[in-house]
Amino acid sequence: MYAPAAEIRATVPARSVDRAGLAVLCLGLCVWTASVSAETTVQGTLAVKSGAFYRGFELVADHRPVLQGQLEVRLASGLYAGVWASRVDFDSDDRRYEADYLLGYQKRWRPWLATDVTLQRYTFDARVHGRRYEWNELQLAAHLGERWTLLVAEGDNWAARGRHTRIAEITYRHPLPRRVTAFANAGRHFADGVLADDFTYLEAGAGWALGAYQLQVVWVDVLGHRNPWRTVDNRWLVSIARQFSARF
Repeated sequence: MYAPAAEIRATVPARSVDRAGLAVLCLGLCVWTASVSAETTVQGTLAVKSGAFYRGFELVADHRPVLQGQLEVRLASGLYAGVWASRVDFDSDDRRYEADYLLGYQKRWRPWLATDVTLQRYTFDARVHGRRYEWNELQLAAHLGERWTLLVAEGDNWAARGRHTRIAEITYRHPLPRRVTAFANAGRHFADGVLADDFTYLEAGAGWALGAYQLQVVWVDVLGHRNPWRTVDNRWLVSIARQFSARF
């Protein structure tokens, strides 16, 4: 799952790889093959975290540490594709791994304005009550300079419930001395067709860039959530990530 600023979401066993997700990546590779003259950038992250969350939901029960990784390939034309993977543990079912696939395009309209259109597919390695927890999400994002990001998204068959849900999110990043970046993120999950009600999630923290490593401290809270689903309420989390990048 790709969350602005606060989430950098370990390779998943072959049994958890989803066919539709592979189809997304194969489609991306076909597009890149047609763009042989474009410069290619491969970038990735491997992170160890004191806990795992996404848009306010807790991904690993009992606050246990987790290993997460992501890999992304980008062309100079603006096309990109990637995969994000993590161990998960919800206690209530057999899901232990999540692998999410994305295919997108970024366009820079002005020096201070860029937009992203991204199709993301969420997959897990096990069924829940006979249903596969898989769904797609279309994301539209606008980047205003280097500091602001506005995002809206719509998911179909969210959490395998056969319903549509929507996300509205805003992120702010502020550079500080000594390679420190402070950030804040607020989002609204319009999911009352699936959950008992809509809710708001909040994130705030700071990241320190130490060469190829990044240390991050983030506070997470959820407002207005009365559902049985696990949420991260008023907690601090710490992570350290190793980043890499190569151009071809």
